[in-house]
Amino acid sequence: MSKAQKQPAHKQAGSQRKPVIWIIGAGIIILVIGALLLFSSSEPYVPEVTGAPSISVVQSRFDYGTVRYGRPVETVVRLRNTGDEPLIFTDLPHVQVVEGCCPPQAVASAHSLRPGEEATVTLRFSMHEGMGGPHDFRLHLYTNDPDDPETTITILSNWVA
Repeated sequence: MSKAQKQPAHKQAGSQRKPVIWIIGAGIIILVIGALLLFSSSEPYVPEVTGAPSISVVQSRFDYGTVRYGRPVETVVRLRNTGDEPLIFTDLPHVQVVEGCCPPQAVASAHSLRPGEEATVTLRFSMHEGMGGPHDFRLHLYTNDPDDPETTITILSNWVA
């Protein structure tokens, strides 16, 4: 009789389960370590403003120059909360027409930002015949930033055939 035949069936099954348990355990440990590395930042956020939210925009003026009719234009305004309190939009972003026509709709990726968090406000537009000439849009962002409750972004273009 061989050793396998001499051992009871429950001992044979237990010895086969050990490698599977070790593999599953190692997989779980690897997943936990990966998640910790993914969600931990190497550098902690250091606010530029303390005691309040603070809006910071990467670019406050966009000039597309001369644009041909029918060509789509996309403006992406990148902003960040550089304060140590939540930044909240107190009203929807508003597009004002200073010159031209047909203001695009502004779409915000978030309506509140935790300290250090970033968001975007996107505008997409295109003009056609009858809508030519200079266009000057002002995007107004209303937030609870006590030093800058209304941030204005300028968007310029000149449409031609």
